[in-house]
Amino acid sequence: MKKTFSSKQSAKLRQILDKNETKVARVESPDTRSRSLATRSLARVESPDTRSRSLATRSRDRLLYSRFRAINEFLYSHSTQESRAFLSSSLFATYHQIYRQIAEKWPQKPVHHVIRRLETLPADHVIADIGCGERALIGQHFPERVVHSFDLVSADSHVTRADMASLPLPSASPNRVMRAGARLLIVEVTSRFEETSVAEFARQMRSFGFRLRAQRHLSDDQYFVFLEFEKSGDCSETPPDVSLKACLYKKR
Repeated sequence: MKKTFSSKQSAKLRQILDKNETKVARVESPDTRSRSLATRSLARVESPDTRSRSLATRSRDRLLYSRFRAINEFLYSHSTQESRAFLSSSLFATYHQIYRQIAEKWPQKPVHHVIRRLETLPADHVIADIGCGERALIGQHFPERVVHSFDLVSADSHVTRADMASLPLPSASPNRVMRAGARLLIVEVTSRFEETSVAEFARQMRSFGFRLRAQRHLSDDQYFVFLEFEKSGDCSETPPDVSLKACLYKKR
């Protein structure tokens, strides 16, 4: 992946994350929580909407979302080796805590579409779920199949901690050298293709031996795009740098 950050920019983003963590801790202090409880109790008396959250809770949510965006920017703009060294277990837990909250609001769940496609493939196909997150959801759905679940950080015994650039699998298996005819399923946020179109991305993927076989959006809002590639050839000796638009942190 093409590196988009200098060492100075990386250090600055780390400082933002450290500062953000301090703010979150301050919001969650015992004294703040006591005031929040008092505020919520008062709100129940003064407002018909007993579900309204306290200012402290809303502030904490904003800080956590800000932290999520900053972590996202780091992951999108650094190599997997740098991201693996950077992403501690606590950061990983925070990232997926907010990810779950965000995913609950999506009209379509990408993993459900991937599972439906996998259900149509032969049962003897070996599946590699790369970047599976904190849980091996696809492995849980296919208990009778061979499913390898990978992520940069593992908090689950069913998830293997690994760098996607060097998976602990033998050659000609679901790693960087997939067998001819194997399928590569990708679901990505559509906005990441603003600078590099899907057509250009597909052209670049041909240099890695993959041919685009299917493309569609998951819902009418076109938030996610689903791409299916087939391994149809060998990787070029000089493959291009593939770079999609990063989700950048905006200081608030």
